[in-house]
Amino acid sequence: MNNKTTKICCTLALLASVAATPAFSQTKNFQGAMIGLGGNQTAATTGTTISSSANSVTLKYDNGDYSTVPFVDASYSIPLSNNFLLRVGGKYDFSKSKSGSISTDVTAAVGTIALDTDVNGDADLTNDVNAGTIREQIKLNYNYKDHYSIYVAPTFVLNNNSAFFGKIGWHTQKGTLKYTETYTFADAADNDGTYTNTSASASKTFEGWGYGLGYIHSFGNAYVQLDAEFMDYDKKSFTSNNVTYSFKPESLSASISVGYKF
Repeated sequence: MNNKTTKICCTLALLASVAATPAFSQTKNFQGAMIGLGGNQTAATTGTTISSSANSVTLKYDNGDYSTVPFVDASYSIPLSNNFLLRVGGKYDFSKSKSGSISTDVTAAVGTIALDTDVNGDADLTNDVNAGTIREQIKLNYNYKDHYSIYVAPTFVLNNNSAFFGKIGWHTQKGTLKYTETYTFADAADNDGTYTNTSASASKTFEGWGYGLGYIHSFGNAYVQLDAEFMDYDKKSFTSNNVTYSFKPESLSASISVGYKF
């Protein structure tokens, strides 16, 4: 009787342990610390407004560019059920991303522009009798660096090797804007030359939210991850020579990375 009781107890204990063990077994390949290296293909766009308090002129630009940027991504996953985890992590880009440039080039015909010199000896647009040509060139350049983010990624495990995740993160990056406006002129009095009317440069730190989706495939302790993310940053402004520059970046990235789960 004692032997039978012992066997029954052992059997029940074994069944209980077997029943309890697989509760989180499907998530085991995605649990714990993970670190990966990869590359982003990023499309960045910057909306810019340039307004002058001196003449009440406002110009608006939208421009963008593409960049390939390497990154490191580290995270830690906590299982919440048999097929659901919560990942928390951080990501850092190793190089700059570009957001394009704007360049305009306009030349006025001979006889339509009058040129003179001001009290400082600089070329000036006046009603002087010396009529000539003037070429206006505007250049606006952007780039971003030191981009990093912290994120939360709810992860749904499909099977032992595959999982999908959503992502929401807080992003920061340092953006630099450079603006120059140059005039090249020639008039009837041979008062030829070039001067820079406006030149400005400033760097700002931008912050904003990112939203993404992704897929991760496990090969034991190794993994491959694919994801896409949209980042929306706040607007920043600076003023130089009575001109206010406001710029607001957005970016969309697709990335692939390979990593190791500890």
